[in-house]
Amino acid sequence: MTEVGWSKTAPAQPSRVPPRCPVCDAEEFRVVFSGLRDRQFDLDGDFTLWECGSCGVRRIWPVPEDLARYYPDPYGPHQGLEGLGPRRPWHPLAWRLSFSRNSCVRDAARARIRGNEAAQEMWAYLDRPPRSVLDYGCGSGRFLARLDQIRVPGRGVDFSPAAVERVVARGLRAQVGSYEDLPEGLGVFDVVHLGHVLEHLTDPVTALSAVRAHVAPGGRLAVAVPNAASALAVIFGADWYQLDAPRHLWGFDEPTLRRVFERAGLEVERVVYAGQAGAIYQSLRYALESAGTPASLPDPPDSAIVHGLEALADEWNGQQEGDAILMIGSVRP
Repeated sequence: MTEVGWSKTAPAQPSRVPPRCPVCDAEEFRVVFSGLRDRQFDLDGDFTLWECGSCGVRRIWPVPEDLARYYPDPYGPHQGLEGLGPRRPWHPLAWRLSFSRNSCVRDAARARIRGNEAAQEMWAYLDRPPRSVLDYGCGSGRFLARLDQIRVPGRGVDFSPAAVERVVARGLRAQVGSYEDLPEGLGVFDVVHLGHVLEHLTDPVTALSAVRAHVAPGGRLAVAVPNAASALAVIFGADWYQLDAPRHLWGFDEPTLRRVFERAGLEVERVVYAGQAGAIYQSLRYALESAGTPASLPDPPDSAIVHGLEALADEWNGQQEGDAILMIGSVRP
């Protein structure tokens, strides 16, 4: 991968150099990596990752005109709901009790549903059960399915008709839409959730400004993105799994994501580092491939190896170097 230094936007080269940065309005960029390729599906094309010289946000430019083809039918986030397990009669009660002021009751209730990812996430930023949740970029509907297990009313929006069709077929509520064309009558929600979605969108500031209108008074907007300043990103460089060119159009760290929130009229309330062992495993696999070593790791990941990497992921999260960020905000008065 090559690094070619700094460039300013020039009318003579509108397709090569990124336009004005939507996060800070700067016009100076440097190439971080060139010659990136699609490592999930091995589709043709090479891509360049740029960094803004002012705020440091990273972006793929130019954006492929045929970006939709890089989301083929096997794309994981649009696929199955393996590992959910059955809905149990005590799930909704345990969810309500998980907000009890009595610490013994609260801890016991949380232990009963600790495998529910939606519940685990919302414990980080809610002090009472939400009445409604919008999952923007719902993909396969996994987050919605987890909400359904604890009887939290959820609704999904996704740009992929095929993904939405699968979600609806599972008895969950979802509609086709984008931040540029949200479904009419969507309403407002106690929680608006974007789980690893913002990095896929062409204009993150406009996107958050659009979905902000659907946060109910006193509600929260929760955004999870890969952390471009994480230990994993620094160590592995172009082999970092979460680079995922060209689907991940943007690379954020905590300061740049804060700036996006602020420009979208949101006030940051909390930041949680939430990197996972699976990303470490996949980055190791990519690095071995790049090195041309005969050693290899299986895909999908070997669960025993992933389990062994969990302590490292937890350590990096504790040091605020995990490779995912969950940022919680509210609408600025």
